[in-house]
Amino acid sequence: RAAQEILAQCRSRACAGVILDLEQPPSPFLAQLIRLVEEGLAQRQGTLFLPERYANFSHRASLYLTSAISGGSLRRRLEVIAQYGARRLVLCLRRAREDFFLPATKGVGHPISQEELNRLRRRLEPSVFFSPHLCARYFTYMSRETGAHFVLFDDRETLEKKRTLALELGIRRFFLLYPEIADLWEVPSQEG
Repeated sequence: RAAQEILAQCRSRACAGVILDLEQPPSPFLAQLIRLVEEGLAQRQGTLFLPERYANFSHRASLYLTSAISGGSLRRRLEVIAQYGARRLVLCLRRAREDFFLPATKGVGHPISQEELNRLRRRLEPSVFFSPHLCARYFTYMSRETGAHFVLFDDRETLEKKRTLALELGIRRFFLLYPEIADLWEVPSQEG
């Protein structure tokens, strides 16, 4: 029934594809949902987009992965996922903005807004560094209340570096979430 509802919405809105933003662990129900949605889209030459962790559930679906990582190497991650074929991949250019308490054993920080990041940078005036492995900027600071912190963030230049890296590896499709990046791109003037 879920697959039928998804396909009905897709038809009524003339969508060219479906993004299944699945956050749950793979399960038999989700495997069946993926199969049924994929079959329905194939009849209309539509595209199914799945998170990379569901790569083994389909041989045709496009796989998307996020550019916002907090550990390891983005290049290495893209090279590993490229085993599924660069033409199947879509890089979701997500804007990282996280404050990690150190040590960050789980690799998950507290998401912060752009306003919070700007306030921190104005108040602390930290030295900001670029991580070639993460393709992101970062700085550290100490708080009397909470101890050591590591702040990881993206800007227009780091997102462009991530895009360039993906292009080098043959990945040619990208998702951008407009609310995350709206302030990074100038809007053309209505005048002249």
